[in-house]
Amino acid sequence: MKEPAEPLSGKREAPQPDPNDDIIFTGPARGRTAFCTQQLTDAVRDLDHQLMAAMDKRVSELEGRGSPPGVELDLVALRNEHRERMTWLTHALDRTPATDWAATRAGAARLRNRPT
Repeated sequence: MKEPAEPLSGKREAPQPDPNDDIIFTGPARGRTAFCTQQLTDAVRDLDHQLMAAMDKRVSELEGRGSPPGVELDLVALRNEHRERMTWLTHALDRTPATDWAATRAGAARLRNRPT
């Protein structure tokens, strides 16, 4: 993405897409969307599952053939690190943050009403 221009008024323009970028967004750079928390959680779980499976495959390949020439890897530590990493999402989703939603909503309302 190209850096947005900084107009004299102080308001920023939406960034323009880089035509050479592999990621292209077809919609405008504004708007709102709504979806339930479970949809977001399911999508995050799916992404985590795919990412952890791909990483596990790469670690297994390294364990099978060894480190590339000239690269020192502690494969036992790498495997242990990956096993631990595979638990992060579950631990994060099991955690219940102590969020003060009344204060959060009040702060958001103040920011919405703040002059730009």
